[in-house]
Amino acid sequence: MRGPTVLARPGDSLLRIAEANQVPLESGCQMGVCGADPVRILAGAENLTPPSVDERVALRRLALPADCRMACTARVRGHVTVALARAGAPPSTSVRADATVPERLRSSSRRRVVIIGNGVAGVTAAVELRERDPDIDITILGAEPYEFYNRMVINKLLPGSAQIDRLALLPSDWAASREIRHLRGIAARSIDRVRREVQTDAGDTLPYDNLLLATGAACDVSAIEEHRKAGTFVMRTIDDALRLREYIAERRCRRAVVVGAGLLGLEVASSIREMGSRVYVIETAAWPLSRQLDRTAGTLVQQLMMDLGIKILIGAGASALLGADHVEEVQLADGQRLKADIVLLATGIVPNVALAERAGLAIDHGVIVDDRMATSDSRIFAAGDVAVYRGSTPGLWLVAMEQARVAAINMLGGDCRYDARVPPTRLKVSGLDVLSVGNVTRTGGHVQQICVDDGDPRQYRKLFLRTGKASAAIVVGHQALHELVSEAVRANRDVSDVIPSLQRGDWTVLQT
Repeated sequence: MRGPTVLARPGDSLLRIAEANQVPLESGCQMGVCGADPVRILAGAENLTPPSVDERVALRRLALPADCRMACTARVRGHVTVALARAGAPPSTSVRADATVPERLRSSSRRRVVIIGNGVAGVTAAVELRERDPDIDITILGAEPYEFYNRMVINKLLPGSAQIDRLALLPSDWAASREIRHLRGIAARSIDRVRREVQTDAGDTLPYDNLLLATGAACDVSAIEEHRKAGTFVMRTIDDALRLREYIAERRCRRAVVVGAGLLGLEVASSIREMGSRVYVIETAAWPLSRQLDRTAGTLVQQLMMDLGIKILIGAGASALLGADHVEEVQLADGQRLKADIVLLATGIVPNVALAERAGLAIDHGVIVDDRMATSDSRIFAAGDVAVYRGSTPGLWLVAMEQARVAAINMLGGDCRYDARVPPTRLKVSGLDVLSVGNVTRTGGHVQQICVDDGDPRQYRKLFLRTGKASAAIVVGHQALHELVSEAVRANRDVSDVIPSLQRGDWTVLQT
């Protein structure tokens, strides 16, 4: 069936074009990483920007053919014909996703890898292992009953702009088609390091030669004593989003307070606002997104969120949640009180280490890993939000993917080292284009900063150079530059010869 013909500005992404023309197309990380928006290019592939490294990895994970692209990062430079569906993927087989491993893979002589956790770290590791070794026995288990889904956009379940089945990032047969045993809705109960066995809460015993912990993290609510009071929520899973949506609908909530102005806090605040609630966001730092933005950019984001009807109170912390049988007010540290029908806590993460701790692994907030992603037990690895590397747990999708890849290679006997660069992050709020890439807080030493004034108070961009090389950047607005800037920082590109052009505002020179 022939679809509509639409006009587009050069540099616009296929995703933005689809959204502007009310064409239903899921969005995710908007960096070509999660794989939420694959499209098939029927004609004009040469008129699209080339795929980034991250996009190529996502396409490979999805097992999509060569004529597919990620709509969020493919930008138009001429006429393009696109099929807006996953129809470009090979037909799925009818094998159930939780099918057992074929008999030939159960031989005790085969290497056995057990992966605990079926989020991005666990699934990435499973796919990587199978691509590199067709013979190992792989079992992956996760406590949630859902297929591998896009956790970065579960807030879209609140206003109904996304459905559960549309959050899936892989075909339902992704595991069975790769001869991977996928145990959904089954959690690990204990690890016996001497016998090298995992006991599940279903009563199964899973022997392993290598084990990957990818158990993720929970919301850190330790600072809020009344966090169990009715009307108080977190947002980590599909079920969290469904419970919040049901509560808002049943109680007809009209006043919301979000504690924490990080990426999650602002994105959930936007979704709650779409449901018709008045939203306040409280943040102890001096500006929102203080880990990703400088003061100028953070203040601009605060103003842009205000334009969306979301008021951010900076330098404010929640000291108490007030109410009898359910939350009614939030008391701030300065004594001010905010009326609230619901409170959403987005106050950071705490790694899920209970299983590792009971097994006697070294713990420091999370499971301690080295640059091979190995724990204190050489047969056990960890990746993603549960892992602590050099004292840090970034809690980012790209970090989890890279750590899982490193762990998979090393579990197969390789020698791969994790490079702890700060990956790009984007604020996924409709109408706001905000990118941060690299360590924007590291400004001492030989760091040169190029800040461009475009004469538009709603836009801002700053590039950080270390010894003439692109090391970090902040971009508010200028959506067409996001991929270009991210790639330049990723490559640590030497731009010393084009600094005058960058200072004049011509950042197209970042293109190789």
